[in-house]
Amino acid sequence: MKTYTILIADDYPENLQIIAEALQCSDIKHKIIKAINGRVLCDLAEKRIPDLIITDWEMPIMNGIEAIKYLKNLEATKNIPIIMCTGIMTTSQNLKTALESGAVDFIKKPVDAIELQSRVYSMLRLSDSYKTIREQNLTLENQKEKILAQKNEIERQHSLIQKKNLHISSSIQYAQNIQKAILPPKCTIDSLGENFIVYKPKDIVSGDFYWYADLSESLIQPEEKDSVSNFKQIHIAYKFLAVVDCTGHGVPGAFMSMIANTLLNEIVFSMKIYSPQIILKILQKKIKKTLHQIDSDNDEGMDIGICRFEKDNYTTRLTFSGAKHSLFYYCPPTKKLQVIKGSRASIGGFLYDQNENFQEETISLKQNDLIYMFTDGTICHIKENGRKLGTSNFLSMITQNIDLPLDIQKEKIEALFSSNKQLDDITVIGVKIC
Repeated sequence: MKTYTILIADDYPENLQIIAEALQCSDIKHKIIKAINGRVLCDLAEKRIPDLIITDWEMPIMNGIEAIKYLKNLEATKNIPIIMCTGIMTTSQNLKTALESGAVDFIKKPVDAIELQSRVYSMLRLSDSYKTIREQNLTLENQKEKILAQKNEIERQHSLIQKKNLHISSSIQYAQNIQKAILPPKCTIDSLGENFIVYKPKDIVSGDFYWYADLSESLIQPEEKDSVSNFKQIHIAYKFLAVVDCTGHGVPGAFMSMIANTLLNEIVFSMKIYSPQIILKILQKKIKKTLHQIDSDNDEGMDIGICRFEKDNYTTRLTFSGAKHSLFYYCPPTKKLQVIKGSRASIGGFLYDQNENFQEETISLKQNDLIYMFTDGTICHIKENGRKLGTSNFLSMITQNIDLPLDIQKEKIEALFSSNKQLDDITVIGVKIC
């Protein structure tokens, strides 16, 4: 059971004794501190911080009202309950004065022991409530300080993250500019005919890219097989168009796209390899070598479809080879979208087959015939019903609009991808042969 400290003040010792004896008869466990005037009362209250103060009004040096006002102005003592106990200042106006000064109860002398015990018991409960509230407030204040400190730390970390994100975003934006620089300008592809390009990276940079090469040169070849003396000069004019889908998207995919773009340029322009199927075979070997895939766990790779165009009067010979990419073409007289399927193997990765023989197929196209190539992100796009678009649905949409101008076709394709449910990079290219 708690022991309460009760400070009583009166300039008459006998009054102090009466109050002490009255309290002694109660079941309240307590100890008494006595003061003979208001000044001593204030000094003891500041030093001992009692649970309850009982004070006389009229006292020398400092009276009870002055002492109450003094203690109520101190942070340490302002919440101590104070009972005014007086035999002279007993009017209603006196009661009002005492309560306005800060007393919480008022007892008239001569003191009735039972009344005093009852009042003291109530005031001690009040004192306990004050202390509980103070402890709770202190706990809340400590929690508030901790929360404020955590808030400040969170704000500091947030500011730091924002700065880092800004730096990263700036770097990626700059990387986007570099990646865009390797993409062929649309005006170069215009040499093949009217065309459209839908290019939508999932993130700022993309694992998809499209590649174009325009090659015109003269070659010296023997006129006959095994001839060492008779040679002839032949002139070739090839145009190449490829759509490439590298593993991943965002920054990892963008790195792969830069590697693939560099290797394609090397194979065609430096090594002078012009056969689409051989381009893919060499690209396969170079990717495996560049990424050390024979002796590491690197599984990056790409899907690619590549076309070679040769103009011959009013006919365009198109030779296609694909690694998990197909070419779709449309000749108006047939009224049917046809396909040249690519190999089931990708370029690079653990599923690489040393004996994979990429096939190529050549078709003849006339003016206004159409070709289409697209990456996996196109058919993996999520529709409004929550399902993936799928190859058949996308090709059906192409077929339904195939007689429309290419700019309108592009608008309808872009409308398919207007939602934010993009799972992968998206690239679609359509060309009307000129």
